[in-house]
Amino acid sequence: MAGVIPLTATVTPAAWNVGPKMDAAAGTAFVSIPTLLDPDLAPSGHHIVPCFTPSAMESWIVAPSVTAYQEAKQAGPPIS
Repeated sequence: MAGVIPLTATVTPAAWNVGPKMDAAAGTAFVSIPTLLDPDLAPSGHHIVPCFTPSAMESWIVAPSVTAYQEAKQAGPPIS
C-alpha cells in the first residue's frame, strides 16, 4: 500500500448520504487509513487500511459445521 498512498496524502473526512442503501449488505464501503494520523501504527513506509461493508453476521455464516464447510469448499462456487 505504501506505493499506492502518496507520502503527501492528508486526512479528508467525507460522508455521503446514500439513503436506504447505507444499511444494505455491501451498500456502503467504509475505508479508514489511521496511519495518516499516526504513522507509528505501521512500519515506516507502510499503512494500515481497514475496509468493510455493513452486513449482518448471519450472512457470513457459510456452513453449519466444519464438515459442511469442507464439502462446500470442495464443491466450489455454485454455477448459475
